[in-house]
Amino acid sequence: MLKVRYMKKIIREVPNHFNLPYRLKRLADLAHNLWWVWNYEATRLFNKIDSDLWKKTEGNPVLFLQSISYRRMEEIMADQEFLDELKKVHDLLKTYLSEKPNPINPSVAYFSMEYGLANVLKIYSGGLGVLAGDYLKEASDSNID
Repeated sequence: MLKVRYMKKIIREVPNHFNLPYRLKRLADLAHNLWWVWNYEATRLFNKIDSDLWKKTEGNPVLFLQSISYRRMEEIMADQEFLDELKKVHDLLKTYLSEKPNPINPSVAYFSMEYGLANVLKIYSGGLGVLAGDYLKEASDSNID
């Protein structure tokens, strides 16, 4: 029973939804797709919004977007250069996702209890998890089912 009580203290529910103004909805698309993990344009975009907050949230885009002040959102909505960059990065994601797999390539199944994708995704404990994450990223970039 002690163990269960302890687990209840450290496990908490983090909502994965938030309301962003319409002009910033593309940020939610970027945050909810793991593509940001290995796409430097996406992570640079989040960092550009508020580098201190990005560090404070350890580079977790969902938590980051939940934590941005309304005042900062208003500022970036008024920044046309930022909005243009956001559209560019979002278009890269859409292009990436729209590519159809080559039917000649074989499908891949990789079973692992852990995947090391990013430090904010606590689903790995060491080297094998990082290796599994690298395989997952490569399969995604190679457009393999």
